[in-house]
Amino acid sequence: MGPTRPHRVRHAALRAVSDARADLASITSGSMPQGVDTGLLDELSRALFTVVYPNDDQPIHDNSRPNASFHYTRDCCYARLIFALAMNDEWHERLTRDGHLTRCTSLVNQALEHEPWVLRCYLAGIFAFTDPSDKALPLSPVQKKWRLCVRTMWRELPTSFSIDVLPDLVTVTRQHLRGDNGVPDNELLDLARDVHQAVESLEWKQAAWACLGICSQADFDAVLRVVQALDVELCQVIENPETSQGDSGPGSSGS
Repeated sequence: MGPTRPHRVRHAALRAVSDARADLASITSGSMPQGVDTGLLDELSRALFTVVYPNDDQPIHDNSRPNASFHYTRDCCYARLIFALAMNDEWHERLTRDGHLTRCTSLVNQALEHEPWVLRCYLAGIFAFTDPSDKALPLSPVQKKWRLCVRTMWRELPTSFSIDVLPDLVTVTRQHLRGDNGVPDNELLDLARDVHQAVESLEWKQAAWACLGICSQADFDAVLRVVQALDVELCQVIENPETSQGDSGPGSSGS
């Protein structure tokens, strides 16, 4: 993954690590096999950081080039990996130390301007798992613009989505709802409406997608259940306004 490797090799390595993100996120220094150097995780973190920066002395701004300062496909893969790792406290500390959160911050403006919402989803999730007082990250995870960003993603869902991203979008949504200040009632109502419309859209597409072979019926049904659960939880919070969002609502640990 080193910066002297060809871009194609580095990006292939990034995709391979990202595909194994769930397993990697579960590894801590304490769970490493006896005799294995725990410093390997630190080395991996530093190696990942080199993948998302160009080899050249000057950044390249042509986004079609693989070594550009911003490359949507590469940075989506990277952000998806960082999102998974950031949920692990030990990895979160490592990511902060090695500059990954600062790198994610640098992607914000371009992600907000880019039409597909997948990168925005993972960046919003990364910031939601970050302490707002963390000086390494100059963006608060409970800023209004990120709540609006999450809502926008649900609103765009019926016309543009990737089925395998939806469970992560649900996780991101719950994490933002868990903020200390909760979500204003009017925003909660809008979010609930958008999520419900997304459920209806998914239910309508369910049979068609299976017939077309876009994904397996089992995979689609599993994702649909995750989104339906969020829909039900949002309805419960709205119907029981005295219930704290942070205790038994969508942001609760028991969800």
